[in-house]
Amino acid sequence: MAALRWMHPPGNDLLGFQFKPTTLRENGIYLLNLKELNSVKRQCGREHSLVEPTGSGGYESGPVEFKPLEDFLLSQGVNLINLHLGHQTLAGARRYDWPHTISDHAPWFKGYRSHARHLARINLALSQGEAQHPILLLHPSTSGWF
Repeated sequence: MAALRWMHPPGNDLLGFQFKPTTLRENGIYLLNLKELNSVKRQCGREHSLVEPTGSGGYESGPVEFKPLEDFLLSQGVNLINLHLGHQTLAGARRYDWPHTISDHAPWFKGYRSHARHLARINLALSQGEAQHPILLLHPSTSGWF
Protein backbone atom coordinates (compact mmCIF):
# COMPACT_ATOMS: atom_id res chain seq x y z
CA MET A 1 0.00 0.00 0.00
CA ALA A 2 2.83 2.42 0.81
CA ALA A 3 4.33 2.05 -2.67
CA LEU A 4 1.05 3.03 -4.33
CA ARG A 5 1.43 6.66 -3.29
CA TRP A 6 4.21 7.09 -5.84
CA MET A 7 1.99 5.98 -8.72
CA HIS A 8 0.04 8.46 -10.83
CA PRO A 9 -2.62 7.04 -10.76
CA PRO A 10 -2.24 4.30 -8.13
CA GLY A 11 -2.95 0.91 -9.64
CA ASN A 12 -2.63 -2.85 -9.49
CA ASP A 13 -3.54 -6.09 -11.22
CA LEU A 14 -6.53 -8.25 -10.45
CA LEU A 15 -6.19 -10.93 -13.06
CA GLY A 16 -9.32 -12.64 -14.27
CA PHE A 17 -8.34 -16.16 -13.26
CA GLN A 18 -8.01 -15.02 -9.61
CA PHE A 19 -11.53 -13.63 -9.27
CA LYS A 20 -14.76 -15.61 -9.22
CA PRO A 21 -18.05 -13.67 -9.26
CA THR A 22 -19.44 -15.20 -6.07
CA THR A 23 -19.67 -13.36 -2.75
CA LEU A 24 -17.74 -10.47 -1.24
CA ARG A 25 -16.61 -12.79 1.56
CA GLU A 26 -15.05 -15.21 -0.93
CA ASN A 27 -13.36 -12.29 -2.70
CA GLY A 28 -12.31 -10.61 0.56
CA ILE A 29 -8.62 -10.28 -0.21
CA TYR A 30 -9.41 -8.55 -3.51
CA LEU A 31 -11.90 -6.29 -1.77
CA LEU A 32 -9.24 -5.35 0.81
CA ASN A 33 -6.77 -4.68 -1.98
CA LEU A 34 -9.25 -2.37 -3.74
CA LYS A 35 -10.09 -0.56 -0.50
CA GLU A 36 -6.39 0.09 0.05
CA LEU A 37 -5.97 1.24 -3.55
CA ASN A 38 -8.82 3.72 -3.31
CA SER A 39 -7.70 4.87 0.12
CA VAL A 40 -4.35 5.84 -1.39
CA LYS A 41 -6.19 7.54 -4.24
CA ARG A 42 -8.16 9.71 -1.80
CA GLN A 43 -5.29 10.38 0.62
CA CYS A 44 -2.98 11.52 -2.17
CA GLY A 45 -5.64 13.56 -3.94
CA ARG A 46 -5.55 11.45 -7.10
CA GLU A 47 -8.50 11.50 -9.46
CA HIS A 48 -8.15 7.95 -10.76
CA SER A 49 -7.24 4.45 -9.67
CA LEU A 50 -6.14 1.91 -12.27
CA VAL A 51 -6.54 -1.87 -12.44
CA GLU A 52 -5.68 -4.37 -15.17
CA PRO A 53 -8.38 -7.05 -14.88
CA THR A 54 -8.45 -8.79 -18.25
CA GLY A 55 -5.10 -10.54 -18.45
CA SER A 56 -4.15 -14.17 -18.15
CA GLY A 57 -7.46 -15.70 -19.10
CA GLY A 58 -6.18 -17.50 -22.15
CA TYR A 59 -7.28 -17.16 -25.74
CA GLU A 60 -10.75 -18.44 -24.87
CA SER A 61 -11.49 -15.44 -22.57
CA GLY A 62 -13.81 -12.70 -23.71
CA PRO A 63 -16.32 -10.10 -22.53
CA VAL A 64 -18.48 -12.74 -20.82
CA GLU A 65 -15.58 -13.44 -18.44
CA PHE A 66 -14.49 -9.78 -18.22
CA LYS A 67 -17.82 -8.19 -17.29
CA PRO A 68 -18.33 -9.56 -13.72
CA LEU A 69 -14.79 -8.61 -12.70
CA GLU A 70 -14.93 -5.18 -14.33
CA ASP A 71 -18.31 -4.45 -12.73
CA PHE A 72 -16.87 -5.49 -9.35
CA LEU A 73 -13.94 -3.12 -9.85
CA LEU A 74 -16.16 -0.23 -10.90
CA SER A 75 -18.45 -0.78 -7.91
CA GLN A 76 -15.43 -0.54 -5.61
CA GLY A 77 -14.27 2.83 -6.96
CA VAL A 78 -11.82 1.87 -9.69
CA ASN A 79 -12.28 4.30 -12.55
CA LEU A 80 -9.57 3.32 -15.02
CA ILE A 81 -9.64 -0.13 -16.59
CA ASN A 82 -6.34 -1.07 -18.21
CA LEU A 83 -6.85 -3.66 -20.93
CA HIS A 84 -4.33 -6.45 -21.21
CA LEU A 85 -2.67 -6.94 -24.60
CA GLY A 86 -3.17 -6.04 -28.22
CA HIS A 87 -0.72 -7.95 -30.40
CA GLN A 88 0.42 -6.55 -33.72
CA THR A 89 0.62 -10.11 -35.00
CA LEU A 90 0.27 -13.62 -33.64
CA ALA A 91 3.03 -14.90 -35.91
CA GLY A 92 6.49 -15.67 -34.61
CA ALA A 93 7.81 -15.63 -31.06
CA ARG A 94 5.48 -14.30 -28.36
CA ARG A 95 4.52 -14.83 -24.75
CA TYR A 96 2.70 -18.04 -24.06
CA ASP A 97 2.30 -17.65 -20.30
CA TRP A 98 -0.49 -14.98 -20.45
CA PRO A 99 -1.74 -15.42 -24.01
CA HIS A 100 -4.95 -13.42 -23.93
CA THR A 101 -5.23 -10.54 -26.42
CA ILE A 102 -7.77 -7.75 -26.89
CA SER A 103 -7.46 -7.05 -30.59
CA ASP A 104 -8.84 -8.13 -33.92
CA HIS A 105 -7.19 -11.52 -33.37
CA ALA A 106 -9.95 -12.42 -30.87
CA PRO A 107 -13.08 -13.92 -32.47
CA TRP A 108 -15.35 -11.69 -30.32
CA PHE A 109 -13.51 -8.43 -31.06
CA LYS A 110 -16.08 -7.09 -33.56
CA GLY A 111 -18.65 -7.08 -30.74
CA TYR A 112 -16.30 -5.57 -28.15
CA ARG A 113 -17.52 -2.02 -28.81
CA SER A 114 -20.79 -2.64 -26.95
CA HIS A 115 -18.87 -3.98 -23.95
CA ALA A 116 -16.54 -0.96 -23.95
CA ARG A 117 -19.54 1.38 -24.16
CA HIS A 118 -21.09 -0.37 -21.14
CA LEU A 119 -17.87 0.25 -19.17
CA ALA A 120 -17.83 3.89 -20.23
CA ARG A 121 -21.48 4.48 -19.25
CA ILE A 122 -21.13 2.81 -15.86
CA ASN A 123 -17.88 4.66 -15.15
CA LEU A 124 -19.48 7.98 -16.06
CA ALA A 125 -22.46 7.33 -13.78
CA LEU A 126 -20.29 6.22 -10.86
CA SER A 127 -17.91 9.16 -11.20
CA GLN A 128 -20.63 11.80 -10.73
CA GLY A 129 -20.57 11.67 -6.93
CA GLU A 130 -17.92 12.10 -4.31
CA ALA A 131 -17.04 9.52 -1.67
CA GLN A 132 -17.61 10.55 1.94
CA HIS A 133 -15.58 8.76 4.60
CA PRO A 134 -16.13 10.19 8.08
CA ILE A 135 -14.19 7.41 9.83
CA LEU A 136 -10.47 6.73 9.50
CA LEU A 137 -9.30 3.16 10.00
CA LEU A 138 -5.57 2.58 10.27
CA HIS A 139 -3.99 -0.83 9.91
CA PRO A 140 -0.61 -2.09 8.85
CA SER A 141 -0.84 -4.04 5.61
CA THR A 142 0.26 -7.26 7.32
CA SER A 143 -2.77 -7.29 9.63
CA GLY A 144 -5.03 -7.36 6.57
CA TRP A 145 -3.85 -10.91 5.88
CA PHE A 146 -5.01 -12.06 9.32
